Order: sequence, then C-alpha cells, then structure tokens
Amino acid sequence: MRWIEKRPLPKYLLGANARLDVAFRYWSDKRQGGLLPARADVDTPAFRMLIGPCDWIDVRQSERESWPLGPLLPYAGFIGARIDTSLGELLRSDLATVAFTGATLFQSITIGSVDRPELHHMMALPHADDGRRVGEILLLANLVAPVSEASECRAAVTG
Repeated sequence: MRWIEKRPLPKYLLGANARLDVAFRYWSDKRQGGLLPARADVDTPAFRMLIGPCDWIDVRQSERESWPLGPLLPYAGFIGARIDTSLGELLRSDLATVAFTGATLFQSITIGSVDRPELHHMMALPHADDGRRVGEILLLANLVAPVSEASECRAAVTG
C-alpha cells in the first residue's frame, strides 16, 4: 500500500535542514523593503555552490501540469489515502498558491509504503522581477530520512 502525508513545516525547523536553511536565509537577505527578490539576485554561482541542484519554475510561461517537482517527481503519481488526488496534483496546487500569493511554502512530506516510508522537506520561494508579481519559484526538496527513520522523524516534526 502506498501513502502520502503532507504537513506544514514550521520555519523554525528549517535550521535542522542545512540546505533549506541556507537557501531561505540567502533569499531573505536579497529581499529589499519586503519585496520579493528577482531570480537574477539569487541564482548566482555562489548560491548554486551553497545549495546544489535546484528547480526553477517559470510560472509565466509553462503550463502548471509541466512544472518540475524535483526529486519528488518519481512520487507524483502516488494517491493520497484520504483524498483521490495525486501527490503531483497536490504539490502543483501548492505551487500555484505560492505563485498567486507570493508567500513562501515549507512542508514535510512522507511518501512511500508501509515497509519503506521516506520523509522529505520541501520549500518553495517566490521570485519577482518587479518585487510583487511572481514570475518564478525556486523549488527545493530534500530527503530527510529513509525507511524506518522516517516514522521517528515524522513523530518529531508533527508531535
């Protein structure tokens, strides 16, 4: 049986995930006067060295169904137990909300099967050339704990 759990991840837990914490701090430092930073201000060689591979979603040009999901793409077809919606649809809906509101998104996602769950942390950071209208979203996702460690981490994050 495959299953999904998706929960908000409080910002204070980003410190436990160095890659996401560094990306968020870098992004925050580039904001001026509460405006969203442009991709050109963030997507620099130094930033790429600090965080490694990442996915940029151009919400102005591409159709929502084609938005990349990074390392979560292999799980996009998993269906939630309580709702008849795939993880891919849920995540793209979340990203559409980020694009519309300009708000950041932090979430904990447990995916897999009873014998092999995996805990992932995901972060979406909006970017805007004019500081207001979101044009691109930086998507980062990390595997936090595989297999049996995931249930222990999930209890720590949600408990």
